[in-house]
Amino acid sequence: MSVKYVAACQIGMRWDKQKALFRIICELEVINPPVFRKIVIKRNSLVLTDTFINSEEIPEYFKWSVCYLPNDLKEDDAFEVHFTIEHNVPVVKRNTMNSFVDITPTKLELYERLKMMYYAKPCTDIKIIVGDKEFLAHKSILFRSPVFAAMFSHKMLENNENRIDIKDVDPNVFEILLKFLYLGEVDEIQMTESTNNLIFDLMEVANIYQIEDLKIKLADIIEKYINISNAIDYLILADKYNVPSLKNVIMLFIKTNIKNIKETKSFKDMMQKHQGLMAEMLCYLIN
Repeated sequence: MSVKYVAACQIGMRWDKQKALFRIICELEVINPPVFRKIVIKRNSLVLTDTFINSEEIPEYFKWSVCYLPNDLKEDDAFEVHFTIEHNVPVVKRNTMNSFVDITPTKLELYERLKMMYYAKPCTDIKIIVGDKEFLAHKSILFRSPVFAAMFSHKMLENNENRIDIKDVDPNVFEILLKFLYLGEVDEIQMTESTNNLIFDLMEVANIYQIEDLKIKLADIIEKYINISNAIDYLILADKYNVPSLKNVIMLFIKTNIKNIKETKSFKDMMQKHQGLMAEMLCYLIN
């Protein structure tokens, strides 16, 4: 029997309003996933939080762990974040990783300005027609999408007329995408069976306009709601739109619950319609 281990392991970290979020990202060649053993946040070199020590419920590697920041932020505050991660690499049983992040009130102020730009629409310079809806926006914000950036960087009709016509996209889906470009949020999405199609539609549009951070955000939402009945559908989605972090999480979930999942209709359909992905999954299950 070959020894299984974490082939690669790193920290994923992002800042969202007044909280910092962390998770472990790794290649899943592992019997037991790695876990956080400790997260320490220092403020101006003084310990602010010391968490996950002696915790009975240690956060799983693919879950975002949230650390809230104080309300009395000062302009020169600096936050230093230290991680301790344990995984089952042979010989080295514990691996400590340190990472640093600076979070200042300036970033909070920037968020409020972007929020004002999105809702009040001052000085807009582009009109977007999607179905029967019209959206006013700023080219500088749309530049976050490489597709829109290409339109504005060349002498294309859309750039000359300051108008974009988008077909075959639901206006409600595009509105969520546009808000994300401004604010980095998809908070209005509450995952239920009725929103599955919305998630799929958003992932497709995010892929079309090459907005990778939106794909990752949607993957974070999906990860919280993976179950026996939808795991295969989301595996197909993650493979189709090239979201490897989500794909790894679902593969592990399927491996853990294969006895129940192999009885689902989705699993049987995948055997016929997605043979390449099925072969990849079977190799993962065997190894």
